[in-house]
Formats: sequence, C-alpha cells, structure tokens
Amino acid sequence: MLVEDFIATHTGSHQFEGSGLGYLLNPVEIGGARGFTDWAGGGWAVIEEVYPSANFFEFGCLHARSGVEVLFALFQAKESNSRSNSEPTDVVSRAAKAAHDAQRFWQDLYDVMSSWNTQTQIDGELARRGRNFCRDADEAEAVFHAAGSSFPPQAMGNEGFRVLLGLADRRFRHLLRE
Repeated sequence: MLVEDFIATHTGSHQFEGSGLGYLLNPVEIGGARGFTDWAGGGWAVIEEVYPSANFFEFGCLHARSGVEVLFALFQAKESNSRSNSEPTDVVSRAAKAAHDAQRFWQDLYDVMSSWNTQTQIDGELARRGRNFCRDADEAEAVFHAAGSSFPPQAMGNEGFRVLLGLADRRFRHLLRE
C-alpha cells in the first residue's frame, strides 16, 4: 500500500503524524529500492537506505549523525582493545572516555538508547498482537499508544550494546585491517 493511502485510512479527527510513525511504517519500497520514511513538522520524506537495516532503529544508527557517531566511537573502542574479551558495557565506557566531546557522546548514546527502547516496545506490542505490521493507520496509532503505556522502558544492557557493536562492525567493517 502506498504511504499516502495508508495515512488516508486514519479515521480520527486529528492529523495522523509524528516521528513515532517511522517505527511503524518502515521500511518502504519505491521502484524496487528500499528506503525509510522520516516524519517531522506535519510531513514526511523517504530517505535512501545505504546500509541494509531491519527496522527504523537500525536505520537511524546506521545513517543518522548521532547513531553513526556512537557506532564509530564504539567501533574504535572495540578495535583499540580487540584482544580483550571485555563486556559490551566496558566498550561503551572506553568509547566515552576516548570521545572528543564526552557530553555529546553521552547525549547521542541516550538518543540511540531511546530509539532502541521505542523500537523494542513497538515490536513487543506487535508481537503481543501476533503481527509484524499494522493493517491501517488506526491500528498503527493504537499500537503506538499501547506500546508507550504497557511496556516499561528497558535499559539496553549487554544485549542492546551487543546489537550496537554488531551494527558498528557492519557500518565500519571497511575500516578493519586484515
């Protein structure tokens, strides 16, 4: 279904919009090419997928400035200590210590963690409903609201940081020395 047609299925009296839609309506395909919608200011755009992404969280990490900077810092911290089998949280600590602007690193990491949390909450609500997509805009709105109210925020923990380290390896594998 075209995004425009999907939006038109909304029966509410208010405008169907918001940045949270990215977690529900992605990825999209245009002429055989995958992309991801981004929503802001009452409108939306489609951004090309350069690095294959499973969902909006991954797309943001692999393409958006804050995600890329976090992944690069994690990649550098992991590679600088590649002989060590340290826990993912240790890699995060090393990345923060090595960051040129530690405050910005922590803010970017917070943004990435917030995106992780939103994606896992929405995925959890869809799973609870036995689905992996929304049939229409009204269901998308219901899923988004249910996800925000029924699941407590999750800390990324080692599992989430392992996901980030895997994304960092995918995004920057071309920098690895052989």
